Amino acid sequence: MRIAQTAVQFLLGFLMAGAVTPRFAVLASADRSVYVTALVLAMSAAVLLVLSLVLSLSRPGCSPRSSCAGWSDSGSPCPSGTVSGTLT
Repeated sequence: MRIAQTAVQFLLGFLMAGAVTPRFAVLASADRSVYVTALVLAMSAAVLLVLSLVLSLSRPGCSPRSSCAGWSDSGSPCPSGTVSGTLT
């Protein structure tokens, strides 16, 4: 998930940098539509990836400093397989 988030952020950075180049002003309207669509999709992907991290850390009893790894019972506050202890 961290690799995907980094890749989306790089894509978003390159897309945003393209708008300030001199050649952007001479793009056809179809090309600008494709650019804006790609920009909106990249922004949406970045927001969803960050939101999934925020929601997983906001669960009761599941903080970055607590180790939830190895808890497999259904009554645990953290989902099975969550390794949040590595964020410290």
